Amino acid sequence: MNHSMPGSFPGSYGSTSYQPRQLQKATTNERLASQLTQSTEMTRFFNTTYINTKTKAQHHLIGQLGLIVYVLAFYQYVKYCHSAALIPLLFHCIYQVVLSIEILTNANLQVIRHLLSDTTEPEEQQFVLNNRMRFVCRMLYTKCLFVLLYHILFVCSWMVSIVNRGQLQELTYGTWWVVSFIGEEVPDISPEVPYHEKLLKLGLIQLLFIDLIVLFLELVMFQCIYKQSPILKIERRLNEQEIYCVRQSTSPNISVNEEDVSQEDVPTVLKVKLYQCFKREGYLDVIGQ
Repeated sequence: MNHSMPGSFPGSYGSTSYQPRQLQKATTNERLASQLTQSTEMTRFFNTTYINTKTKAQHHLIGQLGLIVYVLAFYQYVKYCHSAALIPLLFHCIYQVVLSIEILTNANLQVIRHLLSDTTEPEEQQFVLNNRMRFVCRMLYTKCLFVLLYHILFVCSWMVSIVNRGQLQELTYGTWWVVSFIGEEVPDISPEVPYHEKLLKLGLIQLLFIDLIVLFLELVMFQCIYKQSPILKIERRLNEQEIYCVRQSTSPNISVNEEDVSQEDVPTVLKVKLYQCFKREGYLDVIGQ
């Protein structure tokens, strides 16, 4: 049935009935656009919060690893070396300066790249940086080998000779320290016991085990600071996953691949590619490259 007014043009009567539909459609589009914008902003806020929280946790964890190295170094120095083997302690402390978390958080300490930018061509900078990283890793292995040999000679020669003379009690904390903090009293060892038993009671196995633990912690710190952070990288690789990235600092303007951001309530703070330190190209220079 035709409800058009007589004499009117087709569609002119009741044309205002289409206006509410157009207005409703426009309102719907605006609402969808607003929801999309809010969703984008929420995703960006979540990613920024996620990365900033993860970066702070990474720095805290690496700093705690360095603190553990100090504790272990002083513990073996007092407990098993009876404050008589200072050289290994000094080596552990000196190398902690190179592995300090301040290298990541303090921009004033990142002088290597600034020096390279003035002395090396841009296309050769990454090659030079890789050589520097291999040198640092090689020095960690060299230091560990030296400390192991030092402790072996320290116990097998000096400590055993004191036991054979029956003068081991002269190393007690009552003579050197007056007060004992961790129970560093000397063991009761008779000069007549077998040689290997003397070594065991003097704590040679514990000394070497602590040295290996310190090396493991130092390699973890080295991998995080020098290889998985951008401190010695000219540019980040395109296929590098976020879970392996150690960031230098927190920033509100963070570029991150949303697919790499985990949706877990408790994110993985640190995932270390420690196997790279065990490969020959990780600590040996490639001749002729």
